[in-house]
Amino acid sequence: MVQCAVITVSDRCAAGEREDRSGPVLAGALREAGHDVTGYLVPDGAESVGSALREALAAGALLIVTTGGTGVGPRDRTPEGTRAVLDRYAAGGGAYREVVYDNCGHSPHIERPADFTAELLALVNG
Repeated sequence: MVQCAVITVSDRCAAGEREDRSGPVLAGALREAGHDVTGYLVPDGAESVGSALREALAAGALLIVTTGGTGVGPRDRTPEGTRAVLDRYAAGGGAYREVVYDNCGHSPHIERPADFTAELLALVNG
């Protein structure tokens, strides 16, 4: 079992204006695989993403998956918030995105996925 975190980044979901559909799908898949999962729901922005990442790391997460905030809108700052916390970029990791899009019935037109690693950690932005 791996301690995991799923961080949903969305202004509307964090404000209760829209249901988070991707975070629960990701968390469910990780739980079905036998992992312990903590979920976070934060508004868009590099600061909120960085804060959630630091909290997940402090709680012992070894795998962190983010969903949302990777578009090109002015508040889509998930990659920037991630870079402020983690320092190693690792290419790949896009397979989970297909699961989320298939289960949620939508796909982004433009996204900036990024995958990072740190000591005993894998993080996938998508």
